[in-house]
Amino acid sequence: MKIKKRLMLFACACVMMFSFVGCGADLNNQTTIYGIDKDYIQQDMQASVQALSGVSKAAAEAQAKKYKESSMLQTGEEKTQSVMFQSTFENWADNVETLGKFEDFGDFKVEKAGKTVTCTQQVEFSKRSGQMVYSYTVIGDRMKLKAMNVNVNYTLGETMGKAALNVLMGMAVVFSILILISLIIYAFNIIPYLQKKFSGEDTKEVKKAVETQDTVEELVDDTELIAVIAAAIAASTGASTDDFVVRSIKRRY
Repeated sequence: MKIKKRLMLFACACVMMFSFVGCGADLNNQTTIYGIDKDYIQQDMQASVQALSGVSKAAAEAQAKKYKESSMLQTGEEKTQSVMFQSTFENWADNVETLGKFEDFGDFKVEKAGKTVTCTQQVEFSKRSGQMVYSYTVIGDRMKLKAMNVNVNYTLGETMGKAALNVLMGMAVVFSILILISLIIYAFNIIPYLQKKFSGEDTKEVKKAVETQDTVEELVDDTELIAVIAAAIAASTGASTDDFVVRSIKRRY
């Protein structure tokens, strides 16, 4: 019974997968896509590629800055278009040196996922191949352009290499943070020891100061006591205080 259910689930998954493939094939075979002629979309994409191919990196960055400044003063549809063109020129500035000069066009295809229609025009450049991508948002029975970018086609090895590099960088960051946390935790064990050490030194200094003060006070008291004793002896014997010396005082408690 379980095997039968699994087979039914697998069959349903296959039907859904082929239905999505069929939708993509239908869009590629249609002459009009949500009210826009497919040949017009392709021609517009090719014209955009040829226009961008004559733009240098510095010029693209300047155009992106211009559209960014314009978008800050605009609202509504104008702001949306300025932001889109800003992203387009920023994307071209990032990829123009990698792609090189335009040479020829390749395949053109249309795909749909949810409310998004993606049109892709393969392009051959002097350094490597790329693709112009138009992304549309479906609104009712129409669609609206929301993004246009030129991307670089990377090989599987390059993609895996970048993924591995990202993984290594992520691991390095994680281990660095863990080491830093370990050092902070270890520092909490040292701090009480340092506090105890400095507190002990302060106590010794205070104790030494008190002992010194007591000694000074004792010396002062002994001097006064010697003077009184000497005066009493001189008065009782009639001798001068210069004729005798008090060498020691013994206290009895």
